[in-house]
Amino acid sequence: MSSSFTNREKEVDSAIIIDSVSEAADAHHTGQHAVFIIVSGDRDLIGAVRKITERRFEVHVWSWKNSLAKAYDSPPELVHVKHLDNHLEEIGFEENTFRVDRCAIAPESFVILDPLRDVHSDACNKIDEFIDSLLIPIYPYEMNRPDMNRPDLVVIPFKEGVNAFETSEGVTLYQAAQKELNKYGVEVLMYQEYFRQYHKDSKKEPVLKTSNRFKEFEVDVGSS
Repeated sequence: MSSSFTNREKEVDSAIIIDSVSEAADAHHTGQHAVFIIVSGDRDLIGAVRKITERRFEVHVWSWKNSLAKAYDSPPELVHVKHLDNHLEEIGFEENTFRVDRCAIAPESFVILDPLRDVHSDACNKIDEFIDSLLIPIYPYEMNRPDMNRPDLVVIPFKEGVNAFETSEGVTLYQAAQKELNKYGVEVLMYQEYFRQYHKDSKKEPVLKTSNRFKEFEVDVGSS
């Protein structure tokens, strides 16, 4: 049984298909120049995209990475795929802050320095992949160094106890992060060392921020 949400989504897709193909046909018939922008990576729209490009019009497809159909892995001629993830700060933002000096930070926490310095780089993608690969719940927070505009990523494990942070290879999460991310020129520090280096003598109040630039893992607090 399909849900009302699914039915509504299909209606929207159908409307996009009809409107875009119709506009492409009209523009082709009248000889007008046109560029089409479709904000959806849904596979149901691929047929419409192909119909548009058959008339030699460019199509810019914007989508979240995890919502992009496999067919766009090798996009057809005249199709340009853009990731909304790379523009998250521009299209939406929310955050909560709290003072570090009023909260206990788990000693096993570590910091990935300047992860957003180049959102189009392999390093940025590898940071996302590493965070997504973690087998235990973590809380990602942002913290700004006094001399930096871009944030650092503070990774705070949810569970307590050193053993909880060991990976299947017998190393801590910090060691795993160092091993994986140093290869791409990304610096990783234990939180306590990071704080000593950059915040201990700073006149600015150290603040952690939760932000939708880094997905926070959902945690079942009642589970052990």
